[in-house]
Amino acid sequence: MDSDFSHDLDEWLNTVIDGYEVKRTIRISPEQTTEVVYKASDADQRIGPFIRKRFAHDTGLGTAYQLILRAQTAGNALAHQPFVYDFSSTGETTDVVMEYLHGITLRERVQQDGPGLPLLESIGPALCDALTELHENLEKPIIHRDVKPSNIMLANGRLLLIDLGIARTFNEEATHDTARYGTPGYAPPEQFGFGQTGVASDVYAIGMTLSYCLTGEDPTSQLRENGFEDPRIPTHVRPILVKATQFDPTARYESARALRDDLVAAVTDTNDLPSNASARKAASLATSKGVPIAIGILWDIIVLGLLGIFLAGAFAAGFIHPSDSLAKSTLGVRTVLYVFYFVVPLSALAYLLLDKRLLRRHPFFARLTWRQELPTLLLATFASFVLGLILYVLLH
Repeated sequence: MDSDFSHDLDEWLNTVIDGYEVKRTIRISPEQTTEVVYKASDADQRIGPFIRKRFAHDTGLGTAYQLILRAQTAGNALAHQPFVYDFSSTGETTDVVMEYLHGITLRERVQQDGPGLPLLESIGPALCDALTELHENLEKPIIHRDVKPSNIMLANGRLLLIDLGIARTFNEEATHDTARYGTPGYAPPEQFGFGQTGVASDVYAIGMTLSYCLTGEDPTSQLRENGFEDPRIPTHVRPILVKATQFDPTARYESARALRDDLVAAVTDTNDLPSNASARKAASLATSKGVPIAIGILWDIIVLGLLGIFLAGAFAAGFIHPSDSLAKSTLGVRTVLYVFYFVVPLSALAYLLLDKRLLRRHPFFARLTWRQELPTLLLATFASFVLGLILYVLLH
């Protein structure tokens, strides 16, 4: 057994007597109450602070903490879980007393320092490790079911998953959960009645949380359905998020460990997509409906070829074999008409029609989405016509 753990446990057991002093109530609801408490010792001193959670017994919530306490008592020092000191159940409540963490939540961290790729690189692997710990290192897999920024604590260089209140143990024979809990935006579809939650459910929540690390905003179903096409989400990370958040649980990563492997590979080499073939396939489906990249390149050649033909034809009609009316115009007028009425509009149209998968690998274009590009190009085309008209009047 870990010596520090044994010392803390022995010290706690030697000072336990009845009675807690509630210092502050953090949260209260019909299902549970979370409090900051102190324990009185036989030396008339207070020990603490601790976090105490009291769950209404008839809800069945909080039972996962019993497995955590059992594992810690057996010497399994869980690196990403608060130290659980006591678990008790009466006819009315299930009470859990655990370590008070001096730190901030991931949500608070993002609010203070902002989102971005460096945050993802530091948080992502540790978050996957925390879920792997719950899924693989206990006598039964614990499914957290509420992974979100406010339930991830950063304290003294540690990442800890808190609030196992709605966590449950996985039952292979069950077809669905007995109760539907979770946070919209982070909880997967099966958590709201589409099946039983399992390891893949927490994988989904990891994917959504990683998206939050990059954007600083709670993810939406629209973002997921659009393949996480957001300028704040690097293209080399999008396929991982897509695979982690598939609607079908069997199409997601099989474990938090597998997700971690691809994430580390992606952020280590930003010039390549993850080695996991299924992640590459998911990215392809999300961004180009499964069209092979070779077809996209051929399409781009056709689009650019047609653009060249139209521009060459317009140049010939304006400068080499102009009509009688154009022939009477000055070279400046013909240049204005050619540039502002042909080159700019046709180039904008061609850009919209391009398959941009190769282009998106460049950092500049990776930040752009078609929703940003379309209004910009339309505005540029309109401005081109207006400016061309003004110059035409001035030069004519």
